[in-house]
Amino acid sequence: MKAIIFAAGLGGRLKEITKDKPKALVEVNGKTLVAYAIEKLDYYGFDEIIINVHHHYQQIIDFVRKHYSQQKIHFSIEKEYPLETGGGLLKAKDFFDEKHFLAYNTDILSDIDLAAFYQQHQTEDLSSLACMQRESNRRFLTDAQDYLCGWENISSGERIISRKVDNMKTAAFCGIHIINPKIFEFLEQNQAVFSITKSYIELCEKHKIKAIDFSNNKWIDVGKKENISKAASIFR
Repeated sequence: MKAIIFAAGLGGRLKEITKDKPKALVEVNGKTLVAYAIEKLDYYGFDEIIINVHHHYQQIIDFVRKHYSQQKIHFSIEKEYPLETGGGLLKAKDFFDEKHFLAYNTDILSDIDLAAFYQQHQTEDLSSLACMQRESNRRFLTDAQDYLCGWENISSGERIISRKVDNMKTAAFCGIHIINPKIFEFLEQNQAVFSITKSYIELCEKHKIKAIDFSNNKWIDVGKKENISKAASIFR
């Protein structure tokens, strides 16, 4: 199975920590975030990976080639500027085949069973998103069957309803998704920089994108400086 690790972010929320190194090489308990991601994907049977890189990208490439030389790992280099998750995915599209694949943010740690997640994904769906019921300013809106119908930002008050339904629920995205390669037919081909979340919000009007709940699992966003020490205590 194939997977993409999103590792091209600037790490702006980590400030001085990522001044001279990429976010993917930030360590938790002596192990880099990209190492956590690679080893987790490998454990669950994702045996061919592409990593999109930008900020201090050569450091990531050198690290991976040194420590994971026996694994099938490729790189999608975004030299001029980061393309965000949507643009990064689109740039790497030739890596994927007709099989559904996994996308994984490098700045998260979780104990989510990726094999079980993959099995829960319905082949006719455009994407399945690992979500939780947790505090978050930005949340997907879903219908009674957990299919996306919109999005909201609690802080700004912004709300986008792509498909009107009664009794909408909310779900906070965990940065892990299973994607149907058919999605490339619908992504904004002429736009270089865009978020895959934005695309999901637009596409859910006519396509099935499901939020799958993992609220009983451990999860943390290590892209925030204050969460590094928390992550170290949670994932020992």
